[in-house]
Amino acid sequence: MDKECEFCHALHFIHESVGSGQLFELYYKKGDTVLENLQPPPPFLRELLTADNPRARDFRQNIRAYNSTLAFTSLNYTKDTRTDLSRGLHYFQIHGELFHLQGPLLPGSEAPSFAQLFFYNPDYTTDTRLQYRPSLDRDILRGLHEILTDCNPFIGLYKSTRERLAETERAQNDQFHLILDPQIRLVMESGADHRRENLPISNKLADILPNKFADGSNRDVLLAVRDPGRNGPQFHRVPVTHAAYMPLHYVLLFPYSEHE
Repeated sequence: MDKECEFCHALHFIHESVGSGQLFELYYKKGDTVLENLQPPPPFLRELLTADNPRARDFRQNIRAYNSTLAFTSLNYTKDTRTDLSRGLHYFQIHGELFHLQGPLLPGSEAPSFAQLFFYNPDYTTDTRLQYRPSLDRDILRGLHEILTDCNPFIGLYKSTRERLAETERAQNDQFHLILDPQIRLVMESGADHRRENLPISNKLADILPNKFADGSNRDVLLAVRDPGRNGPQFHRVPVTHAAYMPLHYVLLFPYSEHE
């Protein structure tokens, strides 16, 4: 993989080129598709990605574990039980689709995880994450949490959502819903439809994905307070077509949550 695309400078295998030239058709369509360059990572993350020292090498060796502890969404799948992994090479095989899950905004009686952890102070957050992944470096984990808090707009969005829900509950307003539009902007609207949404008497959220507000996307995430005493969903899938699908999960690849 040593052939550079003249448009996006991505590296390819020579056999991926079109004809005898250095044009690559697979995803870039000979330059017709214009992809914006990602911003350079924050200095702390850049050093971990590029430095040649034991600490940085250990980070790169365990980068998937670091990313999963910092992600906003969890990964879920249906395991394929038809395969025999008792012998030979072990491999990862799923049945059906791979999807990301966005859980409640607040953890309730359980320990916080994923996006919920960004509401707490760095020490508590780091300690909680280390309970799930005790082999990770504490200083690296705290440093990554701090740079994401500084540069990732999703964290501010989640905090704003939580604050606005609390304000609405204090005002005893039972007719509202929060919309995360395709541009990842928070919109609060009044006049919730009680045929589809419960009264806001709980601090838990469910995500509903309607096929409207199609400016730049064909799906939204609708956040509505649910009653935990009912059989409403506690989780909802974030579809692959949503602009936030990748940045919400691969936070170390998209620390600035580029999603346009």
